[in-house]
Amino acid sequence: MPFEFPWQVQLLSPSSALHEAGTHYHHAAQFLAAVGQHLLSHEVDDSHTNLGWESHRQVFVGRWIEEKIRLGLDYRQFALFFENQDNKTLASFSLAGKTKGAAWTWLKASLNSWGFPGNELSAIDHYDLPEHALDKEQTSFDDIPTEYRQELQRYRQNTQAALLSVAKQSPDWASAIRTWPHHYDSAILLEVVKDDSGQLQASVGVGLAIPDSVADSYYFYVSPWRRDTTLSLDALPPLSYGHWQTNSFTGAVLPLSELVASTDDQQKQLSTFLSEAIDASLELIN
Repeated sequence: MPFEFPWQVQLLSPSSALHEAGTHYHHAAQFLAAVGQHLLSHEVDDSHTNLGWESHRQVFVGRWIEEKIRLGLDYRQFALFFENQDNKTLASFSLAGKTKGAAWTWLKASLNSWGFPGNELSAIDHYDLPEHALDKEQTSFDDIPTEYRQELQRYRQNTQAALLSVAKQSPDWASAIRTWPHHYDSAILLEVVKDDSGQLQASVGVGLAIPDSVADSYYFYVSPWRRDTTLSLDALPPLSYGHWQTNSFTGAVLPLSELVASTDDQQKQLSTFLSEAIDASLELIN
């Protein structure tokens, strides 16, 4: 599976320090989600809160507010920014050394200055993130080391390249590539089977997830699903890279810890993993 743009070699072995840096980005992304929650019409699937990755700028962006402005998260600068439709930055806020409270104050004041109801803004309350020191009023965001910022950028950049290729191979099934703020996974959904009413009956999810109960490092996944069916992976062939998993997650998993540790070409590993796992999943649900 050729990728849509060049692979960026992952240089760092996953570590607790790198994971912690990623957690700070996860918390920062909640500001973008909150703007969507409070200033946009709500969608049933919560997509008004999700984010898009812009590869040429290395930033996450939220949804447009009245087609005028949107909030973004710059991975290189670890900063929030508002921009207009010409991608002109209207205001920015560096997060390093700042508390969440300071960020909320900046967000509200910025929105108020442009005539939007900034004072209505507050943290999303229909899901919770794992407890973290950043939840305390006096705790500031870290000044994330450059090498961690760059590695986390590469995670998202390589994921975007891979998922664009998946979408290109299945244009009739593929959803948009979006990042979901709750679990901070960047993903695409292949909507393989729908009934006559348009209700989804079978799908394959493909994406990058952050460390959780499935793996202790970031990991790529392929997840088959069929409505009202418990899928058995027992008969599926073993994967050249990664593995099938049924404990706490049903699907294929390729941890970045394995990808980085291997001497094999990294893009080859991911491309092979995705091709094998998606093909097997499609056969399973059809």
